[in-house]
Amino acid sequence: MAESLPPPAAARRPRSRRALRGRDGVRFVEQVEVVDRDRGAQPEDLQHARQADPDLTRRAHDPEARQPLPGVDLAARQLELARANVPGASYVQADMTALDLPPEGLDAVTAFYSLTHLPQAELPGLLAAIQLWLRPGGVFIASLGADASPDEVEDDWLGVPMFFGHPGAKRNLAHLRAAGFEVETAVIEQEPEDRHDARFLWVVARTRTEAAP
Repeated sequence: MAESLPPPAAARRPRSRRALRGRDGVRFVEQVEVVDRDRGAQPEDLQHARQADPDLTRRAHDPEARQPLPGVDLAARQLELARANVPGASYVQADMTALDLPPEGLDAVTAFYSLTHLPQAELPGLLAAIQLWLRPGGVFIASLGADASPDEVEDDWLGVPMFFGHPGAKRNLAHLRAAGFEVETAVIEQEPEDRHDARFLWVVARTRTEAAP
C-alpha cells in the first residue's frame, strides 16, 4: 500500500469545485480501467459530484454496460447540467448519506470534492454504507480533506455560504479501515484554488475479497 502523508501545513480549506484535470483525471480514468479488467466488463459506477468533469463521466459511461452509470447529487441544477452533458446516464437527486442501495451491487464508487462538505460525524456511516454497496474487491476512489478543521459554514465561498467538515488525513484513513476498506494508495496533493492552495487526501481503496479472519 502506497501511503504518502507529508507533515500538515496550516489548515487551508479546499475552496472550489472545478473540472478534474491532469493527475486527477488520469487517476480516475486509470481506476475505471482497473475495474474493467478486474470484472471483465464495464463497471457499474456510482459517482458523487458527477459534474466535476463531464468528459471523464463520458469515458466511464458505456450504454452497453450491464446497467447505466448512476450519478447522485443533492442539487437539482447540478443534475440538470449532468443530464445535458451525459444524457445516456441515470441520475438520482438525493443526499448521499441517505441513499438506500442494495448490497454488493456496484463495482466502483467515486467521490470527488464532495466528502469534504459532510458533517464529520456522518462520514464513518457513509463509508460503511459504500463498503456494503460494493462487490467484493470493488474500488472506492475519493478525495478528502488532508488537514483537520472543525465543522463550520463559511459565509462567502465563491459567493455563497458553504459547509465544510475535515477530520484530517489520519482520521480519514482510520475511518476507511474501520469501514472495512483496504487502502491501496493514500497521497496528499496540494492543488491551486481561487485564493490559495488547498491540500486534498486522494485515496484508492478496495473492499475485501473475503471475510477478514
